[in-house]
Amino acid sequence: MEEEGSRGLGAIPKIYKDPVEGLTTSDGIAWIESLPEEVLEYIFKLISPYGDFTACSRVCRRWRMICLQACRSRLLSFHNQLSQGELLWSSFSPDDSPGSISKRYSHSAVYHAASQAMFVFGGCTSTASTFNDLHRFDLTSRSWSRPRAIGTYPSPKALATMAENGSSLILFGGWTHPSSYPLHQTSKLFNELHIFDLHEAKWNQISPSPGEAWPPRSAGHSATIHREKMVVFGGLQKQGGIGFFDNSNNTWVYSINEKTWHLQPVQDDVRPGGRYGQSQIKLDEEHLLVLGGCRGNNNEWTDVWLLQMTGPAWRWVQLTVEEEENRGKDIWRHPACRASSDRVVVLGKSKVLVKKSNQAGKVGSVPAPHHMVRNVIGSVPLSARAALHNNSSSSEENEPYDPRHRGGGGNDAAEAGPSREMNQRLDREMHRGPVKPKQRMMENRQRQLASLNKMEERIRNSRTAAGPAKPASAVSPPALCPNHRMALSVLDTSRAISEHTVTWLPPSPLLPGSDVPQECCLYSLVQGRTELIMFGGLKRDISVRDVRDVDQANAVTNSLHILHPYIQKI
Repeated sequence: MEEEGSRGLGAIPKIYKDPVEGLTTSDGIAWIESLPEEVLEYIFKLISPYGDFTACSRVCRRWRMICLQACRSRLLSFHNQLSQGELLWSSFSPDDSPGSISKRYSHSAVYHAASQAMFVFGGCTSTASTFNDLHRFDLTSRSWSRPRAIGTYPSPKALATMAENGSSLILFGGWTHPSSYPLHQTSKLFNELHIFDLHEAKWNQISPSPGEAWPPRSAGHSATIHREKMVVFGGLQKQGGIGFFDNSNNTWVYSINEKTWHLQPVQDDVRPGGRYGQSQIKLDEEHLLVLGGCRGNNNEWTDVWLLQMTGPAWRWVQLTVEEEENRGKDIWRHPACRASSDRVVVLGKSKVLVKKSNQAGKVGSVPAPHHMVRNVIGSVPLSARAALHNNSSSSEENEPYDPRHRGGGGNDAAEAGPSREMNQRLDREMHRGPVKPKQRMMENRQRQLASLNKMEERIRNSRTAAGPAKPASAVSPPALCPNHRMALSVLDTSRAISEHTVTWLPPSPLLPGSDVPQECCLYSLVQGRTELIMFGGLKRDISVRDVRDVDQANAVTNSLHILHPYIQKI
């Protein structure tokens, strides 16, 4: 059986003039079975670690043993290069086929080992609308497809959690804007629980019985599967009336077999502070880590907590964090992923020291980059809120009001209106004493219109001087800025359980020729077979010079990036 399986792959004709000693048969043909084990192992490390690798391991007993050696070697390379920050990037842009996936961020993603695929649910668009579709990314063929599911579909939402449990996916919670409400109204949160059966391609909704304990509506929470239970922590929850939200620090446990919820008690009532947007990492069946999170108004948590899940009352332990200066920035918007038994990865903006400009305080200078209004899903362009009143009481608008951010194309001085000194000077020139409020308002309006006309004239003149616009096909893509690329932050968790200590490893420079994408946030990051898969997100286009042009400066993407180890040539 082994001989038939080996020779069934066909013969490789000799293409070298000089014969290769030890690889040829009596008829002058070299068989792949005649290759040394070192050469076969090198070849197996170059193929796809999914379907192709599985197929090769089933050819014969010899190939299976060599595949196991190649697997161990690839795992060792992945672990070493991960610790040193030397993984390579590969990018995949989806096509426009009907089965492809649309652009999104704040979605849910999970890797399913049995299917050798990544599943993506929901997410948010640039206009704050949400999806309820489920997509499948085949990691062997690197292609997207959409399962034709039946059953009770979940509501369109973002910031839900999706966890893999055998042949099913468990989806809980989420956030969306009700389609019948304007954007300034309160967001809608969910506590729906859906289970997707991968074999039947069917959605099943689990509803509570009367009087049964059930977690509140939440979004931005975290969840992991431990044996027959799903552990859910934190999240943004609605409390009281309109516009009142609270950051939870409770732990809810869902029994998968019994299909019941309960609020888990903890020892001494010690627990992390309330948060959302944190990452939850499974260490083993009895321990998990909670990393980072946001407490509101873009105030992030930088602590790391360990949950010991033994006994009737579980125990929270705050871990000692070493080398915290190596931690990435805004990790609550950059999800973490467990990459190996003792390594956790966070992708974020590379740390580059930027000198402060002396022009920051001058009139007409570019304002500080507080150009986005933050909400529970990240960033919503200001143009989407142009019709809103400035006195909106929405809880989503966490940034303080700044008159420079009211939209429009004028400069800061024009938007803020004329100064008091200017009004007094005009009063003295006109020799008519104080100006009435209504008249002063009309004069201010005229000056604003004059300033806008000057701005339009300057823009028109600059376009004329630049010549006719090039066709879209002739426009070259903007150059990637090395200071705004994604960087790899690695957390060493080898001493988390034994010594209650974790360490951020020092960053490493990028390898030459690495196809590192631009800065991105609110994406998904999952671990595959000796690789990390990053999909979607909200990226910053650094080619847009005006930071107030949010529609152009921030773009939602559906690009997919894979971090994998490089294989040394033999």
